[in-house]
Amino acid sequence: MTDLIISDRDLACLRRLGCSTLHEELDRADIVAAHELPRNIVTIHSRVRYVDETTGERRRVTLVYPDHADVARGRVSVLAPVGAALLGLAAGDVITWNFPQGTRRLRVERVIQPRGRRRATHATTRGGAVEFPHPEHALVQEIKCKSAEAAGRAAREMGSWARQHAAGELQVHAREEALMLYATTEPILRAATAHAATALPDALVAGPVRVRVHAQARRVPYMLVHVSCPREFAGAVQRDLTARGAETPVILLGGKNVQVAAVAPLHALLGYDRWLSRSTQSTARMTMRLTEWRAVEDDDPGPHAA
Repeated sequence: MTDLIISDRDLACLRRLGCSTLHEELDRADIVAAHELPRNIVTIHSRVRYVDETTGERRRVTLVYPDHADVARGRVSVLAPVGAALLGLAAGDVITWNFPQGTRRLRVERVIQPRGRRRATHATTRGGAVEFPHPEHALVQEIKCKSAEAAGRAAREMGSWARQHAAGELQVHAREEALMLYATTEPILRAATAHAATALPDALVAGPVRVRVHAQARRVPYMLVHVSCPREFAGAVQRDLTARGAETPVILLGGKNVQVAAVAPLHALLGYDRWLSRSTQSTARMTMRLTEWRAVEDDDPGPHAA
């Protein structure tokens, strides 16, 4: 069986896709820190040239998350048979994979990584929005530092904290005289900011938490929210989610607790966990995950670009 190598960053995001076949591959993969991932390994956003040894066909594809797949442009979803087969392979590797049309044998000829992966502490900007490899890390906090050297030291400190406490939920990038923290949830970002305030005396937190906006088509992140709470609080939770712009929150009746499910824009959910704790006397539990990026209507100001 061909060996697989996956970065810890990709692992955290890929597990949320809920694909059993993909999870089986992730379970047998060797996991390495993102900054230690060899450049010849196929990962998210890698450009790959491979040959189908069964048919002799050669193809060039880019591996992407499902929402960004576009077959006409060669962007293959990691959940597609080809994407799942190529993930984690190295240039020169061969794998036999079951496709709907039958078993095929693929050989990776070349792997090209995106520019943002050349340096572990690099982030690029275009059109005022941060372009980041993992779309689930949609919350941003900027921390000002006295110098580029101080930003580098801060990045190492926060990177170490993230590996110990955030389990793939936080990504850290140094950028000139600033440190950029990218998180999947607000509590994780608050915890990271609190640690930075204690551990980095030369750093200064700058500005409020922001929500990233995709530069192209002004797309904003929408979250799938699940709240488990006692029945007496369900109505208040439903009304508050509606006020935050959620689409028809649904109450699912169960035993002692009920479930409230809704889809809402992430910028409207900032501070929601604190409101929920106060309003339900700390009896509610909430989970959120990214469900899609949606285009902002022309008359909708949306969140500020990060």
